[in-house]
Amino acid sequence: MPHPTAGKMPARMAIIAITMVVLGALGLSAMTVPARAGTGDNYPEPWRSAAQDSYVDSWGYYNRECTSWVAWALHDRNGFEMPRAIGNAANWGPWASSHGYAVNMTPAAGSVAWWNANHVAWVEAVNGDSVTIQEYNYGYSGRYNRRVINRTSASGYIHFKDIAPPRPPAPGALKNGGFETSGNWSASSIGFARYTRTTGGIAPHGGSYFAAVSNASGGGSLKQDVQGTVKPGYSYCATARVTSRTRDGAHGSMAMWFLGGTQESTGVGFSRLVKGTWKLIRTCQTAKYAHTAIRVEFYPSVNTADLGIDDVDLRADMVKNGGFNNGPDNWTNTGSANFITYAGGYEGSRYMATNAKKAGDSIRQDIAVTIPAGRRFCLDAMVQTAGGGTHGAVDMALWGLNGSEKANFNTGPMTTAGWRNISACRTFQHGQTTLRVQFYPQVGGKTIDIDAVFLRQM
Repeated sequence: MPHPTAGKMPARMAIIAITMVVLGALGLSAMTVPARAGTGDNYPEPWRSAAQDSYVDSWGYYNRECTSWVAWALHDRNGFEMPRAIGNAANWGPWASSHGYAVNMTPAAGSVAWWNANHVAWVEAVNGDSVTIQEYNYGYSGRYNRRVINRTSASGYIHFKDIAPPRPPAPGALKNGGFETSGNWSASSIGFARYTRTTGGIAPHGGSYFAAVSNASGGGSLKQDVQGTVKPGYSYCATARVTSRTRDGAHGSMAMWFLGGTQESTGVGFSRLVKGTWKLIRTCQTAKYAHTAIRVEFYPSVNTADLGIDDVDLRADMVKNGGFNNGPDNWTNTGSANFITYAGGYEGSRYMATNAKKAGDSIRQDIAVTIPAGRRFCLDAMVQTAGGGTHGAVDMALWGLNGSEKANFNTGPMTTAGWRNISACRTFQHGQTTLRVQFYPQVGGKTIDIDAVFLRQM
């Protein structure tokens, strides 16, 4: 249990009296501590060596307390300046939530682990439910400490300005996704052939060839394993175009597997495909554990029309938990917007449903990035009126917060039932450090279902 006063803030008069002495002696103002992007215990002198509670730091906290350390780490490593004197550590979660910062049970590198028992710590790394934190004054010590905690042991995680993770590369590009050659794919217990417009009876979606598979006995598949390092928190989406080749009615599914270590998977099913009409399918997943490969695999249903496949792709997804398979993790609501995740959906195991009562209310995710001007990004999502109904509407927006640059897609009332893909792209004219993905349900309108949110650099 943290020290009951581990996150204490000095009384107002003490702050005034001590701060004048300390800042004069150090020659520091609240915003001029030099940032060094350090690791480990790089808490600055003289705060580090002086007796505990003998100085007040640049953010109004006593030295060698948990709050002072976290304020320093946010400045030094995240480039974020804590507002002065927001209260004891126990107050940080409620204060952050009331001021528009996400507070949830989803840790991320650079977030703040927060306990309502009056303690805070800086999050170094996340691996599944194991969270590595750095802190001061754990166990009354007044000293630096580094340890691994279970994700659920904290009261929550505050996302002031998480550290932008390295953009996950596809772990070795998926090869021959257009089936222009016969290589790279492995067929097991199914019929597999490549066709052109002339030999296959329908036109490829792209290029000169497409693949077709058939399944007479069950259990067979077409797959490709893509080798490479997948780290916890990395997100990927697999996409493809599918159709029915010989007649209407092909059925099947596409799965994406994270292999090596604790196996994770997601997938999307499809049915009643129309001959020659190519349908976009997509499935997305955020890794909870480390892996060594990703498998993209197609399962044609038994004794249905031949399944046509083309333009298979595997890319990093900048959105976290875009398939909502981890529930509401990484997403936050604003105003009166309601959102909940349910089992089922377009792909994977869950999807999100949302509605709103006031204009501007939304569901959103902020993504820390470091990108120069001139880069182009595209945002896609699968949406439908709840329960397969009609006349729901949603506005999807991609924001670059520097300069308030925006791309959006407004569905208007959706007159047909079922899932549809919507897309918005933007070439940003300013360098960006934060991209925002945001969904605005129609005010007072029908509930909207959302799944397979996919943001990538073009």
